[in-house]
Amino acid sequence: MSPRPHGRHAAGHCPWPGCPKSIKANYLCCREHWYALPPEIRARILAAYRPGQTALTASPEYLEALRDALRYAASQGGDQ
Repeated sequence: MSPRPHGRHAAGHCPWPGCPKSIKANYLCCREHWYALPPEIRARILAAYRPGQTALTASPEYLEALRDALRYAASQGGDQ
């Protein structure tokens, strides 16, 4: 599994509704759900990600992309 930038959901569980999978601190979600996000959202997250950033230092573009990813996940209901 490739590392993915993380936001509010650092090490713990995938934030996708109904997903019980654990994720590493540098992942936004589990592999299955990372690829379930629309490619445009994934591209925006990766383009705006900067290593070492925090919620306080992240760019507005990065935070907006994370919000869009979490909104998309919530709109999909339970686990795929």
